[in-house]
Amino acid sequence: MKKKTHSKRKGGSILANIAKKTLVNLPNEKSFRFYLGLDRPTAIAANNLASFIDALKKVELASIQFHMSRGDFSKWLSNSLNDKLLAKNIASLKKLNGEALRKTIISRVENRYNSLKKSLNPQ
Repeated sequence: MKKKTHSKRKGGSILANIAKKTLVNLPNEKSFRFYLGLDRPTAIAANNLASFIDALKKVELASIQFHMSRGDFSKWLSNSLNDKLLAKNIASLKKLNGEALRKTIISRVENRYNSLKKSLNPQ
C-alpha cells in the first residue's frame, strides 16, 4: 500500500515538474506564429499554452491544416514548451481535417493545460 501511494506522489511531482517547464510565457522570438502558407503570415501568434488555445479558436482553418501538414504544432510544443507528450498527442491527429481537426486539437490542448495547472495547485 505504501508503494502505491509513493508512486502516486512521485507521478504527481513529475507532472508538476513538467508543468513548471511547459506553463511559461515565451519571448516573442519563440512564439508560435500562424501562417496560411509559405510566406503568408497571419497576425496571430501564441507565446504560451493558454494563448495557443485562444489562437486555435480564431485562426483560419487553412492555417491549422497548413501547420498540421508540416508538423509545426508538435515541433513547437516539444521544442519550445518542452511538452513531448502533448506534442505526440497532437502529431497523432494527422488524419483529421476541417473543423474536426480544430476541435480535437483544442480539446487535447485544453485537457493537457488543465491537467498541468491542476498539478501545480492540487486540491
